[in-house]
Amino acid sequence: MLQIKLLTDDEQHARICEDYWRQDERGEFVLKVEEIAASHGMKQQDVPKFVKKNAFVWRQDIFCVQCKKAYLYTSRAQYKEKYRFRNQVCAACIEAERRDINEKKKSLILDMRRNAQKGKIDLSSFGLTSKIFLLSTIKALIDQTNTKIEPLRSHPACTLSPDPDYDKIILNHLIGNYMLLVGVGTRLDAIEINENEHYNVNIDRCEYELAYSYGQISNVIEDLLNDSTINNLKRSSEFSYLCRECQLYECLAFLKITLEDYKLHLSLGEKTRLVLNQCLEDFSVAQVCNFIWRAVKDDAIYHMRCPIDKRQAANSTINNISRNMERALANNWDVIPLHRNHNLPQSALSHFIFDMLLGSRDGGFERPLHELLS
Repeated sequence: MLQIKLLTDDEQHARICEDYWRQDERGEFVLKVEEIAASHGMKQQDVPKFVKKNAFVWRQDIFCVQCKKAYLYTSRAQYKEKYRFRNQVCAACIEAERRDINEKKKSLILDMRRNAQKGKIDLSSFGLTSKIFLLSTIKALIDQTNTKIEPLRSHPACTLSPDPDYDKIILNHLIGNYMLLVGVGTRLDAIEINENEHYNVNIDRCEYELAYSYGQISNVIEDLLNDSTINNLKRSSEFSYLCRECQLYECLAFLKITLEDYKLHLSLGEKTRLVLNQCLEDFSVAQVCNFIWRAVKDDAIYHMRCPIDKRQAANSTINNISRNMERALANNWDVIPLHRNHNLPQSALSHFIFDMLLGSRDGGFERPLHELLS
């Protein structure tokens, strides 16, 4: 049953509100708004606004499931939708819960920063991969004030590395080694907390701060770019592995975008990586992209001609890439390199490795690795 609470001591005002909310035994409003306006010498459009200021109503059977407080209605329009609020949480409780969750998220960020500061080691102690990851991230994502690392998601594809999966590997590496601190300015919706109080940090949506001073970082840059270090890099197995990994993700990114162009789907697993790495032993990324493009194109044509689904057609792609490579080697073909896809520009990581350290303009794409390291 409807209950009314008057917010005025004026008898005339109270009668207007009571007339507005009066119901018959079926729960229907007794008076129309225009009748109330005529009875009390008011304009029709002024009645709902007047009542909203001077009264509200509620029902004991419709309340917030969390705080158990009844929902309050200030207009007939609201009241007509009353059953929409049944078994719901009220706005006040939702807001209180939101504030509580946000406080937990802020506390979590501070805890992560404290742990990082405790676990931090001297920058010079890190290996080559860690240093290159850090410097590439600074080059790609540093803001205009040179004070923070911007969220990866706010930048186009290939800004940091050739592939989004590789981006996350790099950021996880830097965060896990306490080289980057989650920034206090990180949007709180970048962190998710579930019912069991477990949390998930969307690393591509966080902003970061450098755990080291620019003086320390400058020393690392000078050390990496001196002539003796660059000469030694070509004999470093760690550096060779990093170069090949960057090339591999160039190929994976091109494979993904080519499959999308032909509306094919392929789950990229260990076999895919194995075949692409075999290709990269003898060919440049640009040439491997030729193998990929031909294999995907042929599979798409095969799908159109034969009654097989797209997934089955795509699954033959890796075998076709491998066959293309084997035929090229067996026949000593001069494989035509493809140009870079305009949607996959050179990344900061590739530029740092191949242009700055190896002195080859986009050599990681244009030339085989064995040539670059010879």
